[in-house]
Amino acid sequence: MAASHPDLLSGPTIPCLVDGAARTFSASYEVRDPHFPDRVVHSASAVSTEAEVAEVLAAADKAAQKWKRTSVLERRRIFLKAAQLLGERVNEYAKQEVEETTSTLPWSGFEMSIAKEA
Repeated sequence: MAASHPDLLSGPTIPCLVDGAARTFSASYEVRDPHFPDRVVHSASAVSTEAEVAEVLAAADKAAQKWKRTSVLERRRIFLKAAQLLGERVNEYAKQEVEETTSTLPWSGFEMSIAKEA
């Protein structure tokens, strides 16, 4: 079962998700609204030291090994749950996409709808 996380998009700095935990690392970068470049949407945490890279790579390897041992039926259940959660938040994620890319709201909503069905 996946860990429960607070809304990771609500804080001033979007954390990285490493080994099931929200992590803020030593560096970050600004994400700007391409429609209004003076507007900072939020900051995003970034891995920037050798120790951070090693930690993230170790966590990724651990996750890949676990996923490799996960049955097809369990993978299906995970993807269906992800699609359900995406479907519940299509409007919120579409708005976020518009703020971070040059996409329009109708196009973002369309993409989110397609993603949840894929």
